[in-house]
Amino acid sequence: MISAWITFPAGIAIATVSTLTGIGGGILWAPFFLLILKLTPHDAIVLSLIIQIFGQGSGAIANYKLKKIDWHLVCYFCYFAIPGVIMGSYVANFVPGKNLALFLGIMCMIAAFAFLLIPEEYGDEGRNKIPKGEATKFWWAPFVSSFLAGLLSIGIGNWLVPILNTRLRLKMSCAVANVLGIMFIVGIGGSLVHLILGHFPDWKILFWGIPGVFLGGQIGPRLVRHINENHIKEAFIFLLTLTGCHIIFNVY
Repeated sequence: MISAWITFPAGIAIATVSTLTGIGGGILWAPFFLLILKLTPHDAIVLSLIIQIFGQGSGAIANYKLKKIDWHLVCYFCYFAIPGVIMGSYVANFVPGKNLALFLGIMCMIAAFAFLLIPEEYGDEGRNKIPKGEATKFWWAPFVSSFLAGLLSIGIGNWLVPILNTRLRLKMSCAVANVLGIMFIVGIGGSLVHLILGHFPDWKILFWGIPGVFLGGQIGPRLVRHINENHIKEAFIFLLTLTGCHIIFNVY
C-alpha cells in the first residue's frame, strides 16, 4: 500500500483546484482513495467527506474575508441540502461496495460529459448577490446534489456552480464562494451520518490530508482572478473521463 503521506500533496492540489473552480473535491478524492490508496468504497467515501470539510471550510473562510459569500443564499440552499446529504449517507450504508464504485465511475463520466457539453462563461461578469426569491425555483438542485454527496461523496459544486453562474447570473467568483460555504456544511452533515453508522476513517490519512487541503483552500481563492478556469476545466474533463473508465474497468 502506498504511504499515507502522499495525501498531503494530493490535498494541496485537489483543494486548490476545488476552491479555484468550484469543482467538488469529492469527485477527485474518492477516485484517489480507490485507485491510489486502494481503500474500500465505503472507506473512500467517509474519508472524502471528512477531508472536504477542512478544504471547503478553509476556502469558505478565505472567501468570507474577501466578502464574497452571501450567507442568506447559503442558508436557503442548506435548508434543502442538509436533508439530501442525510438521506444519501443513509442509503450508502445499504449499497454494496462494488455497486458504489460502479456508480462513482459512472458519475465521473457523466460529470465530465456535462462539463464538456454545457456551455459556460467563466469570466467574472455578473452580480455579487441574488435578489431574494430568485433562487426558489432551483430548490431541487441542492437537494439532489447533496444526496449524491452523501451517497458517493461527489461535491455539490459540480452542479450548483453552473446554476448560480449561468442561470442566476452570479459572478463566477461569487458562485464558487457561496458553493464552498454550502459544501462545508453538507460535508459536516454527511460525515456525521457515516460516522454514526459505523464507517470510521483511517486517521493516518486524515493526519496528512487535512494540512494539505487547508493550504490548498487558501491558495485557490487567491488565484481565481489570475488563472483561466477554462484551461483547468479542460484538463479536469480529460482526467475525470480517464478516471471514470478506470474505476468501471476495475469493478469488472
